Order: sequence, then C-alpha cells, then structure tokens
Amino acid sequence: MKQALAYFEGNQYHQAFQRMKQLVEQERSVENLHNLAWVYVNEEEDINYLKAVDSERSKS
Repeated sequence: MKQALAYFEGNQYHQAFQRMKQLVEQERSVENLHNLAWVYVNEEEDINYLKAVDSERSKS
C-alpha cells in the first residue's frame, strides 16, 4: 500500500491505480477494497482516463 500511496502523492495516478488493483487481487481485505473504492469515488475524472488506458492496453 505504501507504494500505491507514494504513486498517488506523486500524481502518478495510473501506477497508483494499478498497484491498488493488484493489492485487491492479492488480498481482498477491507482496507484494500476501501482504498480502491476511495480512488474510484474521489478521482472520478482520472479514473475515467485510467479505465480507457486499461481497456486499450488489454486489447494489445
């Protein structure tokens, strides 16, 4: 989680989002789910961008 927060604080939203998703996949704890949900709710504009980037990367 520290790494994800460091990315987030450094405005590296894509890396932070990816790391938070990895943490949820590794362990579906309340803390990890809460943090990922917080990003979805509070960073809506950035999340829309990240979703678009993720879908493009999935296609390639």
